[in-house]
Amino acid sequence: MSKLRVTAILVVGSILDLNSTFAQAGPCSNDIAQFEAAMRQSAGNPNAGLTAPQSIGAQLDRQPTPDSLRKAKERSLAVKILSDYGPGQTS
Repeated sequence: MSKLRVTAILVVGSILDLNSTFAQAGPCSNDIAQFEAAMRQSAGNPNAGLTAPQSIGAQLDRQPTPDSLRKAKERSLAVKILSDYGPGQTS
């Protein structure tokens, strides 16, 4: 390959690469702006956003296993059944 051809390929490649960085956000711009405004407004509120206590398992730096997921689903189902049919209630 000649030097001119290599240079041309590099120039065209650079132009195409720069062109991709000028993309528009599109129709989501308003949604993004609303989300960012809500985040700025709630910055000082410790109760803002989706929060839950961190479990001991999460602190141990371990990934859930299929067995632990199955047990968690069984526990959540049992809690739901108990809450639906409280003490002294029957189906």
